[in-house]
This record gives sequence, C-alpha cells and structure tokens, in this order.
Amino acid sequence: MKFSWSTGNSKRIERGDRVFLLRQVVEPRGIVASGIVTRSCYEEPHWENPRDTAIYIDVNWDAILDPEIEAPLARQRLRQGILRTVHWDVQMSGTSIHDGAAEQLERKWREHLLQLRRVLRRPR
Repeated sequence: MKFSWSTGNSKRIERGDRVFLLRQVVEPRGIVASGIVTRSCYEEPHWENPRDTAIYIDVNWDAILDPEIEAPLARQRLRQGILRTVHWDVQMSGTSIHDGAAEQLERKWREHLLQLRRVLRRPR
C-alpha cells in the first residue's frame, strides 16, 4: 500500500529508506507498520491546516497492523539490547535510528510478524 506520510520537520528521509510507524499515546503502543520510502521529502498543504505546508514522503507500506486486532511490537521489547539506546518517547515524526539498532529492530519486527501469523492461523 502506498501512502504519503508527514515527516514533521525532518528533511533527511530519502527514497529507499526503511521506515517504521510507532503508535504513541494510545494503548496498545508500539511499532504498527513498516515500509520503504518511494519518494523523498516534498512539501504539500498541511494535513490539518491547508493554509500551511508540511513535509511529506511517500511510503510503500509492506506490513500494517491493526492494533485493535493485532498486537503492535510492544515498547517493552523496544527497550532491550541495543534498541534501548533509541529514544522511543519522541512525539515527532522523522526520528533516525542508528544502524546497529535498525538491524535489531528489523529482526524483532520480522519475529513479531511471524509470531502474529502463527497466532492468527491457529484453529479455533
């Protein structure tokens, strides 16, 4: 699924970058989506106030969870190992994750998606 997404103030996100969507504020909190940037930063009318502009990227989402049905990758799991060096409580888009943490996040995300598939496919 391809969508545009606001990056807050960040203009560092490039085509081909891997991105994750972190659900904040409302429980259950955690990683709920992942994708690849298909278009680097550009300006368009702001999603909330069309008289202003916002910075967007286009993302091809490869995994999207509905947190009301499928558990996000929980924040507790994001505070283990090298991932604890990432500031997960940030309230803005476009936060960078250093390479070592990004590799561990990819592994945890892949494991989480595989676990969900097993749970969702169990006979009832």
